Order: sequence, then structure tokens, then C-alpha cells
Amino acid sequence: MTQVLTALNRLVNTLLGGRADETISARAYRDEWYLTVVVINWLFKDPGHCVNAHQRAPRRPDTRATSAASLSDM
Repeated sequence: MTQVLTALNRLVNTLLGGRADETISARAYRDEWYLTVVVINWLFKDPGHCVNAHQRAPRRPDTRATSAASLSDM
């Protein structure tokens, strides 16, 4: 059941414009959504939930800025 909930979490994150391999908790920490981080940590009753999710998320370079720059060079 945990895997199903994690998959749904990642789906919602992706539909909202996030990375498909990242949960909302990890994205909230990475994008510095402070209020969201506080709420998620409170819901899970774990003050380190979002930072731990971010640390467990797969690492890959953020290509959003470089993609926009390469489009402007065309």
C-alpha cells in the first residue's frame, strides 16, 4: 500500500509540473516552499520529513535553466 501511495504522490507532483521521480515532500524542500514544508512535516509528525525525502530523492542536474538558455540561442 505504501508503494501505491508513493506512486500517487509522484503522479500528482508530475501533474503539477514537478519531476516524475520526486515526491511532493522532496519538491517542497528543494523549491523552498516553507509553508508547505511546515504543513507536510506536521502531517507526518516528523520535523525532518521533507528534508529526508529530499535527501532520498534521485540526484540529477536541474536542466530547466540550461534548456531555456539554449532555446534563446536559436
